[in-house]
Order: sequence, then C-alpha cells, then structure tokens
Amino acid sequence: MPANLPMGEQITWHRQDSFLLTFAKLGTRNAAARTIKLSPSLVSWWMDKDYLGFKARFTIALEAWSDYLEEKAFDRIEHPDKGRGSDILLITLLNAYKPERYKPALVINDSSLKETLDALRTIKQKLRDHETKANQAQGLLDAPDAIEEAQDILARRLPPTSQTHDST
Repeated sequence: MPANLPMGEQITWHRQDSFLLTFAKLGTRNAAARTIKLSPSLVSWWMDKDYLGFKARFTIALEAWSDYLEEKAFDRIEHPDKGRGSDILLITLLNAYKPERYKPALVINDSSLKETLDALRTIKQKLRDHETKANQAQGLLDAPDAIEEAQDILARRLPPTSQTHDST
C-alpha cells in the first residue's frame, strides 16, 4: 500500500486486496465480488478508473489464477486416478489464461480463411471446366458409334426398298 493514503483510500485499498486475493482463488470477478460482499459494478468502476492502481494489481491476481490452473493440470498428470473435473474445460481455461503456452499454434484469421476458400472455389471451377471439356472430347470420340447407331435405327424404321425384277 502506498504511504500517506487518506483513511478512506486505505480502506478501499484493503477491500481491493481482499477482492484480488479472492479472485486469484476463484477466477471470476463476479464470484470474487460476491464472496467478499462487494458489488461487481464497484469492481468494474475500480478497473475503469484504475482506482489506486487497481489494473496492475488485477493483472497480478489474474496471473496467480492462471498459475493455479496450470498447477491443477500438472496435478492431473501426477495423479491421473484422482477424482477430478472436466479435462476439456481445464484445457479451455488454460488456452484462455495462458495462451502463450497452451493455445494451439495454428491461428487462422478471417482474411487467410477467405483466401483459402476462394482458392478452393477456383480449383473446383477448374475441375468442372476440365470435366466438361473431357465429356465433350469423349462425345467426339463416340461420334462414329452414334452415326452407326442412327443408321441402324433409320434402317429398321424405313420400309424395305423394292427390288426390280427383270422379266424375260
């Protein structure tokens, strides 16, 4: 606590410290505020105004919370049969609070995703164009067969040609 704070600010400093210690154990602002009988909106006001250097102190409490999560993860490794909560939830929290260590390295932003989708659409269209050309080429190769088939159909439908006979 800074020296020479007026009495009212000393009381606020101690309330902030109580909140920060509780937050470091519980991990959410609302739960910590409720536990020590503070209004969550007061905590938000402290953050917005950075009252008595609250933001920097909150950052330290947030680091303590994320260290606690990491300790839980290591405890699960050391004691895999011990009763425990959700591994997926723990991983999600570690991703959020310690992203530099636990967040997956692959990050796709909107522009690279759009570029990838555009490239895939272009490839798809080229494949369709290629198939169309291939089908047209196959049709040309099949043309002699089609002509013969058409001649056979016509030959079956036309009446037989009359033959002339010589009478002698």
